[in-house]
Amino acid sequence: MTTAQPFTRSADGTEIHAADYGVGKPIVVVHGGMNAAKYWQDTGDLLAPHWRLVVIERRVYGLSGTPKMPHSMAREAEDISAVLTKIGEPAIVVGHSSGAVATLEAALTHPPMLRGILLYEPPIQLDTPLGGNAQPRMEAALARGDADTALKIFFSDLVQLPPHAVEYMSTSPEFAGGWGEMKRLGPAQAEDNSAIRALPLGIARFRGIDVPALLLRGEDSPKHLHDRLDALKTVLPTTSEATLTGEGHTANLTAPDKLAAVIDKFAYETLG
Repeated sequence: MTTAQPFTRSADGTEIHAADYGVGKPIVVVHGGMNAAKYWQDTGDLLAPHWRLVVIERRVYGLSGTPKMPHSMAREAEDISAVLTKIGEPAIVVGHSSGAVATLEAALTHPPMLRGILLYEPPIQLDTPLGGNAQPRMEAALARGDADTALKIFFSDLVQLPPHAVEYMSTSPEFAGGWGEMKRLGPAQAEDNSAIRALPLGIARFRGIDVPALLLRGEDSPKHLHDRLDALKTVLPTTSEATLTGEGHTANLTAPDKLAAVIDKFAYETLG
């Protein structure tokens, strides 16, 4: 297991940790919600013979300091920019879920070492705040100490998983450990959601991004994530698309080989 270590300091002085391994030109990974660098190990191991992987531990979830509250995507964009500056050579950034929202925000600031972005189902805000009235209900459940209900609201109403999937995760003995870990991370996920909700509605501002972007979707992912990608491709200036057949929103866990193949192809096309 490649563990995250102190890598650089962000603009606000927060020490950013990252797992740094492999050889070759750099690929930066920004993981999604309720996640950590370790959950990208299998994907990274497939890429490491040809690429240098720098997998950030996002400050709201991992080892990278205590988040300055309120948490914001602007700070995460600064973290990504600081990592790119420390690397010091052209890199692509792979952003997953809320990590892809942070990647978009970073790309808007035009870091000089950023050469391309791969966006795996970012939950960008379109014309309504992310999660609608489900986010306040999730926060209220957390405030009264009801982590189970908070997670069920998150997965049912924000992620929009089918009821049977939520029921399995919350009641199956085989998933008890995973559910317990997600309950621990529930408050961080709520902060992550709030940071996205604080961003402006609409996506016209992403027209200012000037690097190639690959929009990646899982064939079986919730429809709203497909809709958000479809909207995003209308404003990004240089885009391509890829679909992970038979997969959903967590291919880094369920199909690292498929995910690594897409990343590898985009990296060769972008970095050479």
